[in-house]
Amino acid sequence: MTETRPGDSALKNPRRPLPVLLPAMQGASLGVQYRGAAGGAVRGDFFDVVQMDPHHVLFLLLDLAAPTNRDLQEVLPVMAQVQEVFRQQAQELRSAARSGQEGWLARLVPEVNRGLIAAAEGAHSATAVLGWYDQQQGRLTYANAGAQPMLLRNGDAVRKLDATGVPLGLSAQSSYEVQTLALGPGAAVVIASRGVVEARRHEEVFGLDRVGEVLAVNADAPAQPLCDAVLQAAWRFRQQTSHFGPALRLPDFQQQHLDGDMTVVALARAAL
Repeated sequence: MTETRPGDSALKNPRRPLPVLLPAMQGASLGVQYRGAAGGAVRGDFFDVVQMDPHHVLFLLLDLAAPTNRDLQEVLPVMAQVQEVFRQQAQELRSAARSGQEGWLARLVPEVNRGLIAAAEGAHSATAVLGWYDQQQGRLTYANAGAQPMLLRNGDAVRKLDATGVPLGLSAQSSYEVQTLALGPGAAVVIASRGVVEARRHEEVFGLDRVGEVLAVNADAPAQPLCDAVLQAAWRFRQQTSHFGPALRLPDFQQQHLDGDMTVVALARAAL
């Protein structure tokens, strides 16, 4: 007879994040596209969004530091607990009905940071972007905790928005700067996870510049088609033959450099 140990059931059926429903927005759109690692392996990308009220949306893109051999049973419960903290804190801030709503984000980021440390039972690095969008004003307030630079297209120009703090999960005392920018009609912000930016074909990486090129040529595109275009471009790049010949098929190299999960989030304001 096989011995059943306490917790075996939980290991076989780990707690998972709840499904995410993108909100309908006024004069703007929010999109997300995800492609898992080879074989459906879980890495570390996680996205969530909360409709705070009819005019404000709060979102989170998290990339947990997850080695290629990280166990599924370890990753999913951490994601689920971070999501719970994110949603609970959003609800508390919404119920408080405090003035200066953009200040909510500055209070939320440290709570998510501490929630991650608690969920991981210790320090566990995770890059993250948290955003608060005001649909009436077309204004995005954000904190970038060590993630890839966000890309902003406002008019004809595309520029990088660098990180505003260190990754989450390193210290409960970490502080995070919050910044605000105005999105004009037709403007868009794209957030690409590390798996997109560092998608490889041999020694080449896809890179932020290529993400920016996709953003530039898809002027006035809604958020979801924009996400699709970026992810498809990165995936095609990863599959192409480089000038060195066909892609290598060395398992260790492929696992470490080619098989990360890929997530793209976009926020696009409608053109006039």
